Amino acid sequence: MIKIKLFSFLIFLAVLLSCSSTTDQNVMGLPVLVKEGFISNNEYEIVCMGYPKEGLTGPQREESAKRAAILNAYYFSNERFGAFVSPDKDGRIANMTVRDEYCELRYIIKKDNLKNLKKANDSRKAEEAKKADEAKKLEEARKAEEAKKADEPKEIDEATKE
Repeated sequence: MIKIKLFSFLIFLAVLLSCSSTTDQNVMGLPVLVKEGFISNNEYEIVCMGYPKEGLTGPQREESAKRAAILNAYYFSNERFGAFVSPDKDGRIANMTVRDEYCELRYIIKKDNLKNLKKANDSRKAEEAKKADEAKKLEEARKAEEAKKADEPKEIDEATKE
């Protein structure tokens, strides 16, 4: 019985955490994604920020912020286009501005039929979400059935009592 309660608590905790997970656009409460959107059918712009690792000074701080901005651009590229776009091959840095506390990056992804690739990736993500939802519902139904069986009274054979 304790195992069932512990397992139920872990499932509840996992569901709670999965509900709160999003593609947040903040890091440590700081904005990361400034803007994004199509420039043309073949070009997509991502403007994002990168923040340096704490404790660094001088050139290390600056390079840390630059690297963070580039990694953020790669992340958003992957979120929008998935495997259809390779950010290091299909993208380029259009502008990078380094400030004291952050680095702002304007990153352009250029590829033929980019809008169609985004639509295809959105469809793929929707299909994956649908399958995950169906699997979750099946798992919940299975667990409910197991719980129901566990709560059913056991029939005791009169012959085995004696």
